[in-house]
Amino acid sequence: MWISRSLAINCLIIWLGVLWVGQTVAQTREFNVPIQDAVWQTESSIFSCYFRQPIAQLGFATFFHEAGEELYFYIESEHEPLAKSKANLTIEAPNWRASARSVFLTEIDVQFEEKKYVKISSEFSRRMMAELIQGMAPTITGQARYQNESVRIQVSPASFNKYYPDYQACQALLLPVNFGQVERNILLFDPGKEQLSKDVRDKLDDIALYILSDPKVNAIYIEGHTDSDGTRYFNRRLSEKRSNFVYDYLIKKGIGSDLIKVDYHGERYPVANNDTREGKTRNRRVTLRLEREED
Repeated sequence: MWISRSLAINCLIIWLGVLWVGQTVAQTREFNVPIQDAVWQTESSIFSCYFRQPIAQLGFATFFHEAGEELYFYIESEHEPLAKSKANLTIEAPNWRASARSVFLTEIDVQFEEKKYVKISSEFSRRMMAELIQGMAPTITGQARYQNESVRIQVSPASFNKYYPDYQACQALLLPVNFGQVERNILLFDPGKEQLSKDVRDKLDDIALYILSDPKVNAIYIEGHTDSDGTRYFNRRLSEKRSNFVYDYLIKKGIGSDLIKVDYHGERYPVANNDTREGKTRNRRVTLRLEREED
């Protein structure tokens, strides 16, 4: 059958166009959650809150809030679909809200460490959660690690408000501090004084609350120190009184005496130069250290 040259050219153009469209679609790899599969899982304790959305073939979109720290978001995954470079974080409209306006939030660094992927700062994590409440979809877009294609990871807002109260309930129960914040402490004292200041009492309140909440804490070490003012005998007795004031305060808070080991050193172990006012301030201290059983 004879076909005109112009018709053949048109057919070729159409075929190439279809091929190009197909390649364009293939150049973006999507990770998202169908509306009927959108769920959130909460893992709760007084030490941390995990709030996760499973994403097929990827892992979890995870909001993590540790006691005493700020909320942050990351992708929890065994895989690394994105190249370790830059990616865009945007707020987009889900399919059922196509008329809503998309917004670019920020550029993020793509990193991978211990299954934590594209970790996002507290500021933008809070924004992401606020947008999910409003029915919008946080979306991460970047270059694929291996193929010459882009990758889109979208967090679905479907059913978010149904599960969000579970996260709020966990958040309300978090301790004010975590172990890393109370493991080592320096409590400062006024010149020649052994009484606890309000700042020291407030800090000890948080430390005592943590100890009472964590049965894995198995030892508490208290050591008193002074600056170089006064005689060595006076300073040793003063450091003893400072240690005992801290010990007595913890006992009144309900800490078992069997956990606590007390020592005092006077002026023997300065951490700063006693020739300066600042140095003396740092030396007038009680150090308090916690030990905890490893998991």
